[in-house]
Amino acid sequence: MNKADLVLKGRALMITRFFVRRIVNRWVEKTRDWGKDEWINYLNEEFDKLKRTKWTKRFFPELEHMKYDDLINYKVIREYPSSPPDYPAFMEWKSSGTVKRKIIRFSRGDALKMLRAAGRYLFDMGIGYSTKNALAIYTSEEFATSKIFLITTEMFAKKRFLASLLRLHEQEGEIVNHAPYDAVTGLLGFIWYVFEKIVSKHDILSDVANLVTTGESLTPSVINSLKEIAEKWGKEIKIFNGYGCAEGGLIAGSLYQGKYYELLYYPDFVGLMILTQENELVNIFDAKIGTIGETIITLLKDMVVPNYALGDLIEVVGKNSKGIPIIRVLGRKAKRVRVKLPEFGEVEGLVGGILRIASIDFNTFAWEEALSNLTKDYFILVHDYRSYAKMLIYTSTPFEKEELFKELSKDPLQHALAKMIEREIIKLEIIHDPELTSKLALAIEQAVLEDRSPKIPRILLVRGD
Repeated sequence: MNKADLVLKGRALMITRFFVRRIVNRWVEKTRDWGKDEWINYLNEEFDKLKRTKWTKRFFPELEHMKYDDLINYKVIREYPSSPPDYPAFMEWKSSGTVKRKIIRFSRGDALKMLRAAGRYLFDMGIGYSTKNALAIYTSEEFATSKIFLITTEMFAKKRFLASLLRLHEQEGEIVNHAPYDAVTGLLGFIWYVFEKIVSKHDILSDVANLVTTGESLTPSVINSLKEIAEKWGKEIKIFNGYGCAEGGLIAGSLYQGKYYELLYYPDFVGLMILTQENELVNIFDAKIGTIGETIITLLKDMVVPNYALGDLIEVVGKNSKGIPIIRVLGRKAKRVRVKLPEFGEVEGLVGGILRIASIDFNTFAWEEALSNLTKDYFILVHDYRSYAKMLIYTSTPFEKEELFKELSKDPLQHALAKMIEREIIKLEIIHDPELTSKLALAIEQAVLEDRSPKIPRILLVRGD
């Protein structure tokens, strides 16, 4: 048991909560009016200070002669460096393995910066310390996102109930008995599963409940499902979509209802750059609207980790009134998965934010958005043969190709793909089969649970010969 586990017990929890909240309050007050220039200065000052620590010098001695702005010309790191044995580890956890499984350690100063970022985000949401009773969903406490949510809930909610997704059936009675909840926190796939299995059967939400989630692209179909279940009990849910990582906590988050994909950048602990398709590194503050590329972060730890690649694709979609960038997460770069599907057996393929079909970029986020306006449940299986492809859309609600094209036309980037379907370079078949679609959705749920993953792979790409 490390120090972070020890402080979250009994009376020590109250003392720790008081201490953390005092630090967060001061930070929120100090940064309240900061804009682009102040945050750029902060990043430069923090980097200049932390590059001189003995741990940074040991792993990245070349940083001592660099400024933060120089990192656009520095290499991209894809292997996360393990902290040395003498690193003052106040807190540690395991990553879930979306890049590569590893143990990540944080000093006391690192941990407080992460909590300052989380606290500032909660105040920007308008929540602050107002949560009376939170339901925090996790898989195993040893994993990063579980610990992040658990510790954040401990610090900022008056009461909380911790529900393990792996023991959900046996904990169902306790979850109901501890209700009502005015906040639910956890990875998106976990919250979705709890709503499907428990909230659909029991009135356990307050009249207005905040859902604070992260872990994967929040698609319109999932939003609609969550809201439908809450509305069954006459309840309103407010969804806040965070974007973070095991290595550094919060990176960005949504603030306004209906704008779940517009995520404001939080530079408190993480410097952010984009690696474009042209293999150019761009500082997020200098990136033009419409820039798309891979998330590259610099961790402002006592051991700085510069230009670490997360494997996610993001797009710059705007800036707020203070010049802080607003991004949209398109999903992960293509990742190979194996899923057991009814009627198909075990299928191995690719999931991700942008896939390559018949030599054309396929933005899965845009398709998720289009299909959510046409059907409740769906699954897309694509067989790609490089020069042409076959696309099977299984749906619970019938719709015509023309309706799909109309929805896709709202995104000009999908024009080329829609044309290829019209010309049958990509052969599209829409299969209205509610029973099979339901079975496919259930299989995906099971895959999410078995992999302890937040991912909901409703679009699967299989490479043909």
